[in-house]
Amino acid sequence: MTVRIVRMANGEDVIADVYEMRESEQSPPIAYKFVKPYTVVIQQQHNLFEEPEYTDEPKTLDHMDIEFTAYVPFSKSPHIFVPPTSVSFIYTPIDQVTDKYNELIANHAEIDVVEERSESVPDGDDDGTGRGTEHSD
Repeated sequence: MTVRIVRMANGEDVIADVYEMRESEQSPPIAYKFVKPYTVVIQQQHNLFEEPEYTDEPKTLDHMDIEFTAYVPFSKSPHIFVPPTSVSFIYTPIDQVTDKYNELIANHAEIDVVEERSESVPDGDDDGTGRGTEHSD
């Protein structure tokens, strides 16, 4: 898995398993394939009364809030293709962000399995308590 954060041309940050799509090994990318993409918002925690510190030290999640949101929430497919013109740059996130993303993906896979099994759960139509049932008082 190649987890990367992609800064989109519109300023959004998208975390995904990213692949370059090429016609040949020597040709430039014709698209990027994002597998399980999520918008990631990272906000540094700071005290309003303290001046922020700028250091060369890598950031940790101890000093940041992070939020993941499905990038294409209505897609049937777990991947999308993005033209290179929509991408500003791509970078490898710090290990803590990658770990949080992998945890999210693992938890989402468990939810998908549960949802697939739930098809056999009765919807209540037969006993008068489910959807489409009208009650007259």
